[in-house]
Amino acid sequence: MSISREGQHDKGSGVLKQGIVAFVAVVIVMVWGGYGLIVWTWFPDWQHAGVFGDAFGALNALFSGLAFLIITFTLVMQHDGIGRAEERHQQLLAAHKFAIELQSKTSLLDSYQRRLKWAADRDMKQSEQDLMLKILDLEEQLETLAEGASHDHSPCTMRP
Repeated sequence: MSISREGQHDKGSGVLKQGIVAFVAVVIVMVWGGYGLIVWTWFPDWQHAGVFGDAFGALNALFSGLAFLIITFTLVMQHDGIGRAEERHQQLLAAHKFAIELQSKTSLLDSYQRRLKWAADRDMKQSEQDLMLKILDLEEQLETLAEGASHDHSPCTMRP
């Protein structure tokens, strides 16, 4: 049973693959049985049957080579898939780190704004000025962070 991109099981594809494998297995058994039947009925003695069997040595080497080629191709494809999965994992990790940093800066900005409102309510001019400078500095950091994300090709970008 295979899994589609949405994460749901795709039963039709799995049944089709099983049907193809079963068909190929039946064909192989039929060819093998047919070969035995041909050797039994067409050749009166084992000497002639042996010569006939030896003629298929090159075909055996061909099939062995094809099997090795398919295994090699499968290993290469698996290696590429693992590399893509690792790359995607790194992108998601970077996006997660970005989201944490953005949340941290946003929380800090909210805290500064509450303190600024508190200071303004109590007419504390020096605290108000200090907090305004911190807020401006933090807003600049957020803008820089947002610009870095918009130029980055990672899956996480800031949206207004």
